[in-house]
Amino acid sequence: MEKTRKFELKMIQRLQTLFLLLYSLFGLLSNFFLPVEASHFSSWFSSHLSLLHKVPLLLGILSLGVVFCYKKRKLQIGMVRGIVVLHLLYWGIFIGGMYGGSSDSFSLYILHFVSSFVGIVALGLALKYIRKDEALIQSLDRLR
Repeated sequence: MEKTRKFELKMIQRLQTLFLLLYSLFGLLSNFFLPVEASHFSSWFSSHLSLLHKVPLLLGILSLGVVFCYKKRKLQIGMVRGIVVLHLLYWGIFIGGMYGGSSDSFSLYILHFVSSFVGIVALGLALKYIRKDEALIQSLDRLR
């Protein structure tokens, strides 16, 4: 029993891993389980909808890649910042596409906005804990 518990603690020992996995989960869920219909958006957005609908999936996969860069915290910080910027850009394009479409489209896509908000919060918390790890390592390096 004690061996399995030690294995579980080694497996997920950093909080930023949990937050990055949570973001990946929301990216995958929003891509596969929250459908997007072209009729609710402006004509330009409707023509590019298939490409733009894959962005959360790609960002989720990218955040999984960030998990495996755990020894390079500065790279992790840069990648998480990039994911946040890309996600906010996607969110802005998504809202802009709805602006030119039908008037009831906002209420239909409220789950997209909630999952995006939870994802951004998870990325922010992951960034906070990555920075904490980096500060801890730097303080230990100063002691040596």
